[in-house]
Order: sequence, then C-alpha cells, then structure tokens
Amino acid sequence: MATQDKSKKQAQANSKSTEPPKKTSQPAVKKESSGGSGIGWLALILTFALAGAGYYFYMQFQASFKSLNSSIQQLNSDSANQQASADQAKGLLKSEINTALDQAQQKIDSAAAAQAESAAQATSQLSETGQRLAETGERLTSLETNTSDSLRILERQIGKNRPDWLIAEAEYLLSVANQRLQLAGDIKTALIALEAADKRLKENGDASLFPVRATIAKDISNLKSTPQPDLVGLASSLLALEGGIHKMPVLLPHSGKIKTTPTAPDERPKFGDWEELATTAWENLKTVAVVRRSDRPIQIMLTPEQVEVIRQSLSLKLEMARLALVKEDEELYKANLDTSKAWLTKYFDMSASENQFVENEINRLSSALIKTPSTDISESLRALRAVPILKLDEEGNAS
Repeated sequence: MATQDKSKKQAQANSKSTEPPKKTSQPAVKKESSGGSGIGWLALILTFALAGAGYYFYMQFQASFKSLNSSIQQLNSDSANQQASADQAKGLLKSEINTALDQAQQKIDSAAAAQAESAAQATSQLSETGQRLAETGERLTSLETNTSDSLRILERQIGKNRPDWLIAEAEYLLSVANQRLQLAGDIKTALIALEAADKRLKENGDASLFPVRATIAKDISNLKSTPQPDLVGLASSLLALEGGIHKMPVLLPHSGKIKTTPTAPDERPKFGDWEELATTAWENLKTVAVVRRSDRPIQIMLTPEQVEVIRQSLSLKLEMARLALVKEDEELYKANLDTSKAWLTKYFDMSASENQFVENEINRLSSALIKTPSTDISESLRALRAVPILKLDEEGNAS
C-alpha cells in the first residue's frame, strides 16, 4: 500500500511538472487535459498491477514458508520418532546382549563345574586305580610266595619214591572211605576204599605199616558185619501193597458195583423159554443183593464212591511211608505204617486172606531196618597219619 501511494504522488508530480502553460484558446486546453489523464490512468493501472503482483508473490511466499515450516516440523517429528526407535532398538539390543552374556556366563560356569567334577572323578579313579594296583601287587607277591611254596612241595613230592606214593594214596583212600560212610552212609563204597588202601600199604612192604593194616582190617570187619538196609526191596514191597488195594474187601456193607453186560441189538429174550428167563433174572438179582455175615453192629451201607475213598486213603498212607523210606526218615516211615495198619483193621475185612497178608507185610516192613547204623572207621586214618613220613610232610607243608 505504501508503494501504491508513493506511485500516485510521483505520478501527480510528474504531471504537474510537465503540464504546459495555459493558453487562451479553448480548443488547445482541452487537448492537453485528455493526454495527461490517459497517462495517469496507465500509471494507476500499472500501480495496481504491481501491487497485485506483489500481493500474489507475498501470498506465494507465505504459503511456501508455511509448507517449509510444516516440512521442518515433520522432519523434526520423524527425527524424534527415529530417535525413539533407535533408543528402543538400542535398549532391546542391549537387553539381548546382556541376556546372551548371562547365558554364556552360565554355560561357562556349568562347563567349569563339569570340568571340576570330571577332574574330581578322574582323581578318584586314579586313586582307586592306584589302590587296585597296590592290591594287585600284594596279590602278586602272595601268589609268588604261594607258588614258591608249591614248587618246594612239588619238589619234595617229585623226590618221593614209589613206597612214599603208595602211602599217600592209602591216606587219600582212607579219607574217601570216611567221607562216604559219614556223609552218605555208603558202606559199599567205604569197603572198596578200605580194601584199596590196604592193598597200597601191602605193596609198600614197610614193617612200620603193619599196625595200620591191622586197624584197617578191623574197620573192614566192622563194616561187613554192619546190617545194611534193603531200601529197594522195601520200596518194591510197598508198591506191591499199593497195587493190590483195589482187590481188598472192605468190612462195612456196601452196594458194590453193578456189572452190566451189553447185549446185541438182535438178542431179545424169548418169552417161550421161561426157565432160561427165570435163571437170568436170578443171576442178576444175586449181583444186586449180597448177603454178608458179621459179628459187629450193622452200620449204614456205603456207596461205591465211599469205598473208593477208603481204599485211596490206605494207598496214600502207604505212598507216604514209601517216600519216608527214600529219605531214610525212620520216624515218619514207621508212623505212616502204623496209621496204615490201623486204617486196615478198621475199614477192611480182616477175615479175608488177602487182608491178613497185607497186615503181615505191614508188620514186617515196620520192623525192617531203613537206616545204616553209624560206624566209626576213623581209627585207621589216624593211625596212618601218625606214620613218621606223613608227619614230616605235614610239618613241611605247615612251614
């Protein structure tokens, strides 16, 4: 606006300075006024144009300034956001780094602990290995000592002559005889061993061994006079009794077993032959009704199943006696035989010959010997070990 006022004043001044002197003639004055007015209007239009252009450029400048200011603010905002994101990323990265460092430290600590434990175990194993090596060394030393002793004994044994070997064999045979007799009651094997030992001493021919041979002969005589139980024969007798129980008649009345004879389909009774029909009926009636005489009070009639139970009970008692015989349990053996005899006299008909035979067999088996009497044959072994040559060997082994 100041520019426009200034332009107007300048235009007015120019118009006054260039205004020509007034003339008296009227036409001339009118011509000069028309030209000055056109220039003024032109100047005014130019002034307004310049003012509009200046205003337009001013407004454009203002808009550009505002846009620039907004861009600067946006840049500042973006920069702040980027800074915040950078700070956040920095914090996350720092946290991850710290976590990774902690985990790495934990792994390092665990590895160090594992290495320490491994080192401790290795130390312990080394200690155990050293202890084992020491024990092995002690065992080797002991083995060397035992080997040396064995070699010395072997050297002495190799240096023996045949008579010495015969005495050693006789001692071994006497030991076998004592073991078999005391542990298993085997008189037969003990006799064989005693006779073999006496034969070895006879081959030796040393006069100092005669008392030993006399003792051996005494032991042999004692064994031969010792009664030996016939376990096989007794067991066979018990088995035979068990096998004949099903044929033994019982004492109590019972219905027995009705025997039925199958008839062929085409065999039918002929009603014309009355005598044959009556005979057949009578035979069948005799198998159903059996008359027995008894001096005892009449008791209830037993069924075939009950009779079978009585027989099975007697068989079981005899079997238990046989098992006790195998175990050489004399007390149990005789107890089962006594029970079998009581069962026999209570439930079986003792007037029958087969039952009397069973009773006699049970009495014989009860009085039979089932266990070898104890016999001492250790005197001959002690006498042989008292021989000077054996005493020297024992002293050498002890040293």
